[in-house]
Amino acid sequence: MSLLTVTDLRVYFHTRNGIIKAVDGVDFELQRSTTLGIVGESGSGKSVTCQSLLGLLPIPPARIESGRAMFAGTDLLQAGEQVLRKIRGHRIAMIFQDPMTSLNPYLTIGTQLLEPLRIHLHFSRKAAMTRVLQVMDEVGIADPARRINCYPHEFSGGMRQRVMIAMALLTNPEILIADEPTTALDVTIQAQILELIKNLQARHNLAVIFITHDLGVIAGLADHILVMHRGKVVEQGSAETIFYRPQADYTKNLLNSVLITANPRKFVAQASGNAGHLLSVENLKTYYRLPTGFFNRAGGQIIKAVDDVTLDLRQGEILGLVGESGSGKSTTGRSIMRLTQVTSGVIRLHGVDLLTLERRKLRTIRPEMQMIFQNPYASLNPRLTIQDTLAEAILIKGKLTTADLQNQILQLLQDVGLDASHLRKYPHEFSGGQRQRIAIARAIALRPKLLIADEPVSSLDVTIRAQILRLLLELNDKYALSMLFISHDLSVIRYITDRTAVMYRGKIVELADTETLFQSPQHPYTQALLSAIPVPDPVKERQRRFMPYSPKS
Repeated sequence: MSLLTVTDLRVYFHTRNGIIKAVDGVDFELQRSTTLGIVGESGSGKSVTCQSLLGLLPIPPARIESGRAMFAGTDLLQAGEQVLRKIRGHRIAMIFQDPMTSLNPYLTIGTQLLEPLRIHLHFSRKAAMTRVLQVMDEVGIADPARRINCYPHEFSGGMRQRVMIAMALLTNPEILIADEPTTALDVTIQAQILELIKNLQARHNLAVIFITHDLGVIAGLADHILVMHRGKVVEQGSAETIFYRPQADYTKNLLNSVLITANPRKFVAQASGNAGHLLSVENLKTYYRLPTGFFNRAGGQIIKAVDDVTLDLRQGEILGLVGESGSGKSTTGRSIMRLTQVTSGVIRLHGVDLLTLERRKLRTIRPEMQMIFQNPYASLNPRLTIQDTLAEAILIKGKLTTADLQNQILQLLQDVGLDASHLRKYPHEFSGGQRQRIAIARAIALRPKLLIADEPVSSLDVTIRAQILRLLLELNDKYALSMLFISHDLSVIRYITDRTAVMYRGKIVELADTETLFQSPQHPYTQALLSAIPVPDPVKERQRRFMPYSPKS
């Protein structure tokens, strides 16, 4: 008998602009001690589906139009708030993508962990404290007796997620709903959290609903998978069926978009010969001093964001710069662009040391190096149409006739897969993928020799990500663009780059041809990164073993 049965669930949002069918006729069953994966891109309805089961949707504008969700003889969709309160957080627990939206910054971790035991199970304070310390230890929080008195901001992102898992497990729930719990985490931390969830499920006979957009993550976790698109379940079946024998065109497209970044790059860069160095960086250091203050215990401390980095980039080459949060990869890119104050080092573009240039001379060389950022919406002027945005960039080099200017704008749009119908629109009228295309068009408007792409696809859905990566490769081929491609995603790095530099705590710990690095990594940190990459294949993902990296100092 199923632990949870959902039938014909429909959730509509009633807005000024009409009705949005967020969930449109969803059916599924969840068995005890199994994992149900719900996969889909942004706006597919996967999170709304699960939030509706626990009465977590804002009503209005949301409204449950129809459906049943039977759990232990109770229809969750018809249950009142009093009934749901006894189930929510007790028999069905949920963890979210960002723990800081669930944790109270003003209360210690201990106070917040004690609360569900006192409310749901009426534990005495002593019994509750014993249980809290036990569960904190179980989820891998070292020295729980001390950490229980810490505040959320004193924990890292991965540790905060462990706190949320501990909170979910305190009352011995029957179902754990995990809504993108590892999306915001670095790949090595993600691997640890996924392993923790699998171990806890086996130990406690938990049924798990795991929501994600990452097919690699779900491959090794799920017994059964739902693929959602625009509120509907387009396909469901066992993990093996979905990955090896997909039926729906959308599922096939989703898998193709993922697998394309899991294959090594076959493009041969124009640099593979005797091409000279376009960019040379030697002993680059960018240090910051933390401000002093009453609330800042680390005030005055020196942060070595970039610490003695040396690299070079040849004409037409794509060099990957990969690392986790805080590794210094983005600061390296900004330092090369001179968007941040550099402590010392040499940055040569065409043999000219950029760090010795006065501001006026630097302005004349800037058109040869451009940058693409992670969030195009933040880098595009919301008050300018796309035509004005591109015209502004083109005219930096000098005046043009109206006809020539228009021709160049249209050529740029064509280069990035857009057309003249987009010219009069503003940034907010475009999707995320289209906005990134516009940002790329603006970056190549001056025909730069060097393009620094800082996490340009990390905020995009998997199918859009694949399109943007292909676009960048086409532009690299067409214009012989040299590119420094910054990313935390090794599958993306493998697909698009010729060589890869791995950064850790401000230093480059390994630099090699990309395929050599993937096939034969030398540094233990690189080995840890590669072992943490989820594989979009159920059999391979279940066999994958993560090798954590423990630095000596």
